[in-house]
Amino acid sequence: MKDLLQGVTLENGLNVEFSDETVRYYGDYHRIQIDVFVVLEDGRREQFQRLERMGISGDMLEEAKREVMSAFRMNCLPYMASSGFPDKFIASLKQRKVKPLAGLR
Repeated sequence: MKDLLQGVTLENGLNVEFSDETVRYYGDYHRIQIDVFVVLEDGRREQFQRLERMGISGDMLEEAKREVMSAFRMNCLPYMASSGFPDKFIASLKQRKVKPLAGLR
Protein backbone atom coordinates (compact mmCIF):
# COMPACT_ATOMS: atom_id res chain seq x y z
CA MET A 1 0.00 0.00 0.00
CA LYS A 2 2.71 2.48 1.01
CA ASP A 3 0.25 5.14 2.08
CA LEU A 4 1.31 7.98 4.33
CA LEU A 5 -1.23 7.70 7.12
CA GLN A 6 -0.45 10.94 8.88
CA GLY A 7 2.27 13.16 10.17
CA VAL A 8 2.60 14.58 13.67
CA THR A 9 4.69 17.51 14.86
CA LEU A 10 5.71 17.01 18.48
CA GLU A 11 6.24 19.69 21.15
CA ASN A 12 10.02 19.45 20.71
CA GLY A 13 9.68 20.30 16.98
CA LEU A 14 10.27 16.76 15.76
CA ASN A 15 8.17 15.54 12.83
CA VAL A 16 6.95 11.94 12.95
CA GLU A 17 5.35 10.21 9.94
CA PHE A 18 3.45 6.94 9.71
CA SER A 19 3.54 4.87 6.52
CA ASP A 20 1.09 2.00 5.91
CA GLU A 21 2.81 -1.06 4.42
CA THR A 22 -0.04 -3.51 5.17
CA VAL A 23 -0.28 -6.57 2.88
CA ARG A 24 -2.71 -9.42 2.37
CA TYR A 25 -0.77 -12.65 2.74
CA TYR A 26 -3.31 -15.49 2.62
CA GLY A 27 -6.96 -15.45 1.63
CA ASP A 28 -8.58 -12.65 3.60
CA TYR A 29 -5.82 -12.42 6.22
CA HIS A 30 -3.50 -9.46 6.45
CA ARG A 31 -0.26 -8.44 8.10
CA ILE A 32 -0.52 -4.92 9.43
CA GLN A 33 2.78 -3.13 9.10
CA ILE A 34 3.04 0.54 9.92
CA ASP A 35 6.49 2.09 9.66
CA VAL A 36 7.22 5.06 11.92
CA PHE A 37 9.69 7.61 10.56
CA VAL A 38 11.38 10.59 12.17
CA VAL A 39 11.95 13.49 9.77
CA LEU A 40 15.24 15.15 10.63
CA GLU A 41 16.02 18.86 10.22
CA ASP A 42 17.91 18.21 6.97
CA GLY A 43 14.84 16.49 5.47
CA ARG A 44 16.04 12.89 5.85
CA ARG A 45 13.45 10.31 6.91
CA GLU A 46 14.87 7.74 9.31
CA GLN A 47 12.90 4.71 10.44
CA PHE A 48 12.22 4.72 14.17
CA GLN A 49 10.06 1.63 14.59
CA ARG A 50 7.92 -0.91 12.73
CA LEU A 51 4.49 -1.69 14.18
CA GLU A 52 3.21 -5.13 13.16
CA ARG A 53 0.29 -7.41 13.77
CA MET A 54 -0.31 -10.71 11.94
CA GLY A 55 -3.42 -12.68 11.02
CA ILE A 56 -5.96 -9.87 10.83
CA SER A 57 -9.11 -10.69 8.85
CA GLY A 58 -10.24 -8.15 6.27
CA ASP A 59 -13.33 -7.10 8.21
CA MET A 60 -11.20 -6.22 11.28
CA LEU A 61 -8.39 -4.50 9.37
CA GLU A 62 -9.25 -0.83 9.95
CA GLU A 63 -10.09 -1.38 13.61
CA ALA A 64 -6.81 -3.24 14.19
CA LYS A 65 -4.84 -0.43 12.50
CA ARG A 66 -6.52 2.11 14.79
CA GLU A 67 -5.63 -0.02 17.84
CA VAL A 68 -1.97 -0.32 16.80
CA MET A 69 -1.70 3.43 16.14
CA SER A 70 -3.50 4.29 19.37
CA ALA A 71 -1.15 2.10 21.43
CA PHE A 72 1.88 3.75 19.79
CA ARG A 73 0.51 7.24 20.42
CA MET A 74 -0.18 6.45 24.05
CA ASN A 75 3.11 4.68 24.82
CA CYS A 76 5.83 6.05 22.52
CA LEU A 77 4.88 9.57 21.44
CA PRO A 78 5.23 11.03 24.96
CA TYR A 79 8.80 9.66 25.09
CA MET A 80 9.55 11.00 21.61
CA ALA A 81 8.17 14.43 22.59
CA SER A 82 10.71 14.88 25.41
CA SER A 83 13.30 17.60 24.90
CA GLY A 84 16.26 15.19 24.94
CA PHE A 85 14.88 12.70 22.42
CA PRO A 86 16.12 14.30 19.15
CA ASP A 87 19.75 14.31 20.32
CA LYS A 88 19.49 10.73 21.61
CA PHE A 89 17.92 9.57 18.36
CA ILE A 90 20.63 11.17 16.22
CA ALA A 91 23.33 9.63 18.45
CA SER A 92 21.71 6.20 18.08
CA LEU A 93 21.63 6.65 14.29
CA LYS A 94 25.35 7.36 14.26
CA GLN A 95 25.96 4.27 16.38
CA ARG A 96 23.85 2.12 14.03
CA LYS A 97 25.69 3.37 10.95
CA VAL A 98 29.09 2.36 12.35
CA LYS A 99 29.07 -1.43 12.45
CA PRO A 100 32.29 -3.42 12.58
CA LEU A 101 32.91 -5.99 9.86
CA ALA A 102 31.95 -9.52 10.89
CA GLY A 103 35.51 -10.83 11.24
CA LEU A 104 36.93 -7.75 12.96
CA ARG A 105 35.01 -7.66 16.25
